[in-house]
Amino acid sequence: FCNKKILLVSLSLMGVFMLILFFAHPKKDLIWVYLPLFNFFAALLFPTSTSMISSYAEKKSQGEILGIVQSMQSLAFAVSPLAAGTLLGSHPHMPFFIGGIAMLIAFLLLYKSSFKKPFSIL
Repeated sequence: FCNKKILLVSLSLMGVFMLILFFAHPKKDLIWVYLPLFNFFAALLFPTSTSMISSYAEKKSQGEILGIVQSMQSLAFAVSPLAAGTLLGSHPHMPFFIGGIAMLIAFLLLYKSSFKKPFSIL
C-alpha cells in the first residue's frame, strides 16, 4: 500500500466512524467494537501523514517543515478539547459531527490533490 492510499482510507473511515457516533448513538456493547477500529485508523493516520510530508519536502527544509507540522499537531491537540467543550452545549454529540465532517473534508482535499513536486516553506 502506498502512503496516500493508507491516509485516504484512514481519513475516510475515521470520518465515517465519527458520524456514526453522531447519528446512530451506538449502544455500550458496540463501543467495544467501534473504539478499537477507530483507534487503529487513528494510529495509521499520524505516522503516515508525517512520512508523506517528510518524503515530499525538500531535503534542505525537511526538518523545519516537520517541526512546523509537529507544532500544528500539538496546537490542535490543545485547542480541540476547548472547542469540543463549547460544542457540547449545543448537542452532546456535536463534537463527533464536526470532527467527522472535518475528516471527510480532509479526505476530499487529499483525494483531489497531487503531490508531484517537493514542497518548501519558502
